[in-house]
This record gives sequence, C-alpha cells and structure tokens, in this order.
Amino acid sequence: MQKSAFARTCFGVAAVAAMSVATVVTASNASAQLAISASPSYCAGTSYTITLPAADAAGLIAGYPSATAIVIDAKPTAGGYTHQVDHVEYVAGQDVTVQWVPMSAQTWNIVARPAGAPAGAGTQGPLPVNVVQTAPAGSSCTPGGTQPPASTGSI
Repeated sequence: MQKSAFARTCFGVAAVAAMSVATVVTASNASAQLAISASPSYCAGTSYTITLPAADAAGLIAGYPSATAIVIDAKPTAGGYTHQVDHVEYVAGQDVTVQWVPMSAQTWNIVARPAGAPAGAGTQGPLPVNVVQTAPAGSSCTPGGTQPPASTGSI
C-alpha cells in the first residue's frame, strides 16, 4: 500500500515539529543556572546576590505563561520551612537578581520558580549553599572577598 506524497510530507513535518517541541521543553528545563555571588565562605547574617540569567527566567515563564513574576526560595536541606527570598516582576531580556541574607548556619537549597506555579512544579535549581556561623580562619564572608595574605613569619 503506497501513501501519497502529500501524506508522507505531512507525517514528516509533524514528526519534525514534535521533536522540536520536545527539544525546546528539555532545553528550557536543563539550562537554568542559578548563581550566587562568589565568596570564600557563606556566613549567616551576610548579604549575597542570587542571579537567574535572563534566558533561564524566560524558560521558567514560558512553562507558566500566566506568571508575571519569578520567586526565589531558600529551604534548609535538613528540613524546615521554605523562606521566600524575593518575588521579582519578570522583564523579558533581564536577569532576575535578588539579595539573600541567610538566617542560620546550615545547608540551604535555593530554587527559582514562576509565581503561582504549584509547589515543586516549574522550579529551577536547587543551588545548594553551605552557610556557616563565622568564616573559618584565613577566610572571609565578604562576597568576592579574598583570603588575607599569607604570613611571612617575621615579627
């Protein structure tokens, strides 16, 4: 049984379209790169910048077209309540940037989600951040901070 050229063409176009949609959905979920300002140590009570690149924010919003904002949450990995870091209006082409001050020394998972998305749905992350009470000797809590110069041993 032979199919017409028209039927074969329609089938081929439909197959390519389906593969393209699958690729876009996979790419938007896999590409998110939440980032936190570089610091030798992350300390409770110190402010850090969390950034979700513009392309990744667009991918989150694309999954929930009615959403107009991105929410950044922090949740202790040991369990406990999720704390909303910030709720930022989405602007196409702009990174989503928020300030976060960890409340306690523990490991936190940072996630981004479209505002209004069901719990756990449409999130990007987690970005685990180990927060300490005070910086270890020879280190700093200051974002972008550097370690002090090594001692020369002279008095």
